[in-house]
Amino acid sequence: MTFDNLYIIIKNMSDIIKLLNDCKSINEIALNLKGYSNGRINKKIKEYIIQYGYEYKFFSSAEIKYNNNPKFCKKCFKNIEFNKRVNDFCSSKCSATYNNKLRKPYSNEIKEKISLSLKNVNKGGKKILKERVKKCKYCNKEFVVHRNNNYVLSKRKTCSDVCNSFLKSKNSKEIMKERVKNGVHKGWKSRNIESYPEIFFKKVLDNNNIKYEFNKIISKRSLGLCCDANYFLDFFIIDKNIDLEIDGIQHKLEERIESDKVRNEALINNGFVVYRIEWKNINTKKGKEYIKNEIDKFLKFIK
Repeated sequence: MTFDNLYIIIKNMSDIIKLLNDCKSINEIALNLKGYSNGRINKKIKEYIIQYGYEYKFFSSAEIKYNNNPKFCKKCFKNIEFNKRVNDFCSSKCSATYNNKLRKPYSNEIKEKISLSLKNVNKGGKKILKERVKKCKYCNKEFVVHRNNNYVLSKRKTCSDVCNSFLKSKNSKEIMKERVKNGVHKGWKSRNIESYPEIFFKKVLDNNNIKYEFNKIISKRSLGLCCDANYFLDFFIIDKNIDLEIDGIQHKLEERIESDKVRNEALINNGFVVYRIEWKNINTKKGKEYIKNEIDKFLKFIK
C-alpha cells in the first residue's frame, strides 16, 4: 500500500468521522488504517485533517496555533512546514536568492583595498615566493619556511621539532641559572626515583661488600667551574675515590657526550677516577653476557 493511496482509503471509508471522533491520537488512526505508524504516515494524516477541516484535537497546542496562523516564505510565499516554523524561508535556495538581492555593492574604498592587495601579491608581474630559507637557531642548518594563503611567513625558528625542544631546554636552563645566581632558586636536587640499572648495581656492590655513596652531590664551584649547579655521582666508592657511572641511552646524544667530557675532565683534575658502564637490556642473552663481563672488569679494576 503506497502513501498516495491513503487519501483514497480515507475517502471511501463511510465511518471516517466516527474513526476521527473515537481515536485519541494520530498514531491510533494510523494503526487502524495501516496496522503500523511512522512519521510519513502521520504527516499524511495531518495534511488530510487540515485539508478537510476536522477538529485539531490530535495536534499539540503549538501546532494548533501554527495551523490557525500559518507562516509563509518571504521569497516564494509558500506555507512553511511546522518543523521549520523558526525559519523565514521554506528552503536554503529561497533564503540565498532573497538575501543576495539585498546585498549592497562594494564601495570605492573596499575596491581600492582589493586592488592594493592584488598588487602586493603580484609585484612587477611576478608572484611573491611562497617559500623562504632560514637558519636554525639551534643547529645553524638552513631550512625552508612556507607562507600561508594570506602570504604571511611562519615564525618557525628551528628546522625540526627535535631542535625546537633542545632550544627550549637550553633557554630554560639559562633562566634557571640566573634564578640560582639571584638566590630565587636553591639549585638542582637529586631525584628520588631510582632507575632499574641503579637498583641492579646497588645489589652488585652490596653482594661484593663494596662501600659506596649513592647520588653524591659535588658542587661545580668546588671543581673549578664557574657555575652554581651541582654534579651527582651515581655510585661514589669511598675507599678508592671512584665515580661509577651507569650510562643509559640518553648519554649517546651529542649534547650529553660533550657535557660528559667536561664533567670527566673536571672530576679527574680534582683527583677522582671516573669509570663508566654502558647499560644494556638484560632480557636478552647478549645483554646478560655483556653486563657480566662489565661487572668482572669493574671488580678487577677495583682490586
